[in-house]
Amino acid sequence: MALRRDGGFVVHRITAIQKGKLSTFIKTQGDTSMIPDPWSTEKDVAGQAREIIRGDKTLKISRRRMPYFIGKIAATLIKIWGSIAHRREK
Repeated sequence: MALRRDGGFVVHRITAIQKGKLSTFIKTQGDTSMIPDPWSTEKDVAGQAREIIRGDKTLKISRRRMPYFIGKIAATLIKIWGSIAHRREK
């Protein structure tokens, strides 16, 4: 899902949808993010990302192959490793 945020766009996966009385709320999260994004409304939705174009290469976006928890574990390990490395530098 592409959302308008901070004067630009962010593309993250939808993790939850809640229908309210006046609006629909969408929760998103980056694949390796430790915490979810704040709730957005349907007014924030810019579109759906179906492909990524970089230079002369086009990559079609397919369904997620790696479960979310593996990405979260990887992000946590990277954070812990960075913390340990930072302590060793002191």
